Amino acid sequence: MKKQNSNIYKCLVLILIIFLQSCKQDELENFASKKGASTNVSIKGQTGQIKKDVEVVRIPVEIQLSGSATQAFDAHLELDGDAITNAITGDLLPNTLAMPVESIFIPETVVIPFGSTNAVFDVLVSVSDLEKFYFTSKKVAFALKLSEVTKGNTINEEKNIGIISIDPRGIISATEMHAISIKNGGGGKLEVSGTSNYLPSVASIGIPLDVSLSGVPSRSFTVDVAINSDTVAVLKSKGVIPQNAVMMKTGEFEMPAQVTVDQISSTGKLDLTIPSETLLKYRNNKIALVVQLTGSSKHVVDPVNRTVVLLIDPASIIAANKYTIWLPLLNKPQFNVLNRKFNS
Repeated sequence: MKKQNSNIYKCLVLILIIFLQSCKQDELENFASKKGASTNVSIKGQTGQIKKDVEVVRIPVEIQLSGSATQAFDAHLELDGDAITNAITGDLLPNTLAMPVESIFIPETVVIPFGSTNAVFDVLVSVSDLEKFYFTSKKVAFALKLSEVTKGNTINEEKNIGIISIDPRGIISATEMHAISIKNGGGGKLEVSGTSNYLPSVASIGIPLDVSLSGVPSRSFTVDVAINSDTVAVLKSKGVIPQNAVMMKTGEFEMPAQVTVDQISSTGKLDLTIPSETLLKYRNNKIALVVQLTGSSKHVVDPVNRTVVLLIDPASIIAANKYTIWLPLLNKPQFNVLNRKFNS
């Protein structure tokens, strides 16, 4: 019984100590709150060094107080798209584009500790989103706004918005930049003739274009591919390709509409296949075709190396491979036998 009473007594003493300590802390904060005036809170802007890893850019931003915080409180933040739009249209931010709001990640609440005069938090921007602006040669910017502060503190209405401007080329080096290009001939003209720039088979040729990624590869992604028919007329007018060059019709060649680049890989397979029947049809002309990378699920496409102009000489290819009109008429077993002999 005495032992039980002793345990009860110890518990009561422990509870009393905890209660007194809690009261003491509350009294200190309440005393400080009564003794000091409420603070005026503002956004100072970017502070310190911007840091980057493979996936994320971290931009440190500072909240500033007019004096020491008399008690811990919360500062609530939001992105202000109108403020950055007005700053750009008003020429306050020359040579600058607005960073899309969906590309920016901010904490909704920043805790200001008791006794502090400032607080620093990170704004996160994905590297792949920032890379989209790399080739624009412009800066990007966004605006943060203090929407609310708690526990009797006030917002400095003249400094409640902070505009953050960053230069993609200052953060991402040329060797780090992830850009997708056509590997074979991207950014120029690729002449396919004789035995050059294609792989022959018994009844077709394959033109290996492939896609390549600069920078360090990470996750898998896809690349969209298309034929740019409108550019051919422009190239003729500029003398880049012959005036009598023709375009192949749909069904006269094969090319995937999308290419997959595997994880931890820098290249993806992109072949354009032309049957010998098509080559024979256009043997008296040159064939012009503009292949273009139109987009990607993750990275930006190089604005120059995304495009290749193919100039194909059917007559020289037919002569080099001895294609004749009867090849397309072979039945499948005959074609397979001849194809094996051709490639052996």
